[in-house]
Amino acid sequence: MSLYTLQKLIRDVNRKPQCREAYFRSGSTFADGFDLAERERAALLKPDVGALYAMGVHGLLLRPFTILHKGRRARLSQSDPARITMPITFAAAGSHVPRMTAWAEAAPVAQKDRVYGAFDRLRAADIAA
Repeated sequence: MSLYTLQKLIRDVNRKPQCREAYFRSGSTFADGFDLAERERAALLKPDVGALYAMGVHGLLLRPFTILHKGRRARLSQSDPARITMPITFAAAGSHVPRMTAWAEAAPVAQKDRVYGAFDRLRAADIAA
């Protein structure tokens, strides 16, 4: 398994129009050009965003990848643990953006509620365990 290779492939699909076109034309053929483990390949081609996230693919790569698959089965179920932690990942990454020093005050209410709600659900799950 090569997390670097998998993330590079996803980055290329996200950022390079020619790679994106090749991926959507034939994901299997496009993936042949990368040294992926069978599990990575299966998650990529399905696409199974939860599995990709669990393998360690960074949330900031998965977000645009998911948007590219909008209308397809890339969405996570409401109960998937990865869905709970992904908003936290995005908020943490956003908090390191230059001039974004007061994220909690500047964030849209719905986004802030989603992030804080994710923390609350993780805390509740930890207490229950």
